[in-house]
Amino acid sequence: MKKRGVIGGVIAIIILSAILKVWWINNIPLTPLYDFETFYKVAVNLYNGEGFTLNGYPWAFQSYGYPLMLSIFFRIVGSSSIFTAKVFNVICSTLTLPFIFLIMDKVFNKKSVVWLCFVVFAFMPNNLIYNNVLGSEILSVLLFSIIICMNLYMIEKYKIWNFIIQGFLIGILSLVKPFFMAYPIVLIFIYFIKNKELKNTAIIGVSLIVGFMCVMIPSTIKNY
Repeated sequence: MKKRGVIGGVIAIIILSAILKVWWINNIPLTPLYDFETFYKVAVNLYNGEGFTLNGYPWAFQSYGYPLMLSIFFRIVGSSSIFTAKVFNVICSTLTLPFIFLIMDKVFNKKSVVWLCFVVFAFMPNNLIYNNVLGSEILSVLLFSIIICMNLYMIEKYKIWNFIIQGFLIGILSLVKPFFMAYPIVLIFIYFIKNKELKNTAIIGVSLIVGFMCVMIPSTIKNY
């Protein structure tokens, strides 16, 4: 398939998937409860200039990356409704799709397998339905997809800025899903196994940590 046809096919699938997601959040009502309600309330408080608070008290016992990003989106569009939060999810899940295609295209040699995996992911029921849930999963999948793409397509380009950006993104991802704080160590180990060069691995490791700490240091200071 020619490049223009591939791009057209990817765009068509992304648009159709986005239409289904918008229809779902617009027609299937779902009120956030428990953690999802907490994330939403904290995002609204951030939007209103009340900081990381919940019911009038400081809030920091859960990962705050998703409420923070959601509050930024609220400020951009000028609305903090539940529907606006769901639109944010739709945007994140839709932006994930081109990265998923790029990942599949790099992993599989057969184009039929690439397209099959891409279509299945784009229209998988949970990837459509979960846009109605104000949880951190959709945002974390987007960030992780970007990081994986950078690893797959830039792994041969040992540029310091590449790894600093990856570290920065991993830092943001860690604010959304804290268990990703260990991911820089995983990447450093992968690069060492692949090249078995201690010097390059050390440079990569330092670059990743620098980008990572650019996010984590301000976050740690905030919590104190």
